[in-house]
Amino acid sequence: MTARLSFFLVILILAMSTYGQNLVLPGMPVLSSGAGACSEINVGISSQRWRVRRGDTFEVRAFLPFQETKGLRFKWAAQNGKVVSGQGSLRAEIKAGSQRTPGYVNAYGFVRVELIVEPMDASTPCTVRSEFSMMVGKIRESNFFSEVKSVSLSESQIAASCSASDVRSVRVETMATDPENDPLLYSYAVSTGRIVGDGSKVVWDLSNAPPGLHRLLVGTDDGNGIHSVKSATVKVLPCAN
Repeated sequence: MTARLSFFLVILILAMSTYGQNLVLPGMPVLSSGAGACSEINVGISSQRWRVRRGDTFEVRAFLPFQETKGLRFKWAAQNGKVVSGQGSLRAEIKAGSQRTPGYVNAYGFVRVELIVEPMDASTPCTVRSEFSMMVGKIRESNFFSEVKSVSLSESQIAASCSASDVRSVRVETMATDPENDPLLYSYAVSTGRIVGDGSKVVWDLSNAPPGLHRLLVGTDDGNGIHSVKSATVKVLPCAN
């Protein structure tokens, strides 16, 4: 950090404390969990924008990592804003309002976005509620989503374990990109077995997996939620004993 930048930060902090101004920084989206019949639903809201201007239209997305969205209903609402399109879907367009929230040095106001997720099946009445705040200011700023480009496996088929001590595994390598080169968190879900390790190169342990087709899902998160997922499959053949 340069001396000039340090001096600027000291002046900024002193000015903020003197005039009672708060500094708002972009936060990570938070997953909300359901209860009862909705206990397996975990949903959050994110956007590739983290600051917009008054009157701007921006997109928000529901993210439900590795979850099935078929059979779910999505209801969007906004305070200091208006839902322009996308009601009932995973994505919605919101138009920012002009209401001012005093006390912030880098924000004119905020758009409060709310999403309610509920099953379409009336026999399972439950809801999951998630909230998101969009900063409204003088300039537009973004954090674009990361994208999984490919998933490669060291083998497409393996023989099943013939005994409890037999180890059967497949190496997994994921290629992903992020427009801002943010650090990425790699998340995996498998139908059978377990993932050993972390990052873009891991091992899929399929020891004692039964014969059949088994699936792996991988997604990346740059701090703005998982919005890109790819899959790969391995065929486990009967024990070759």
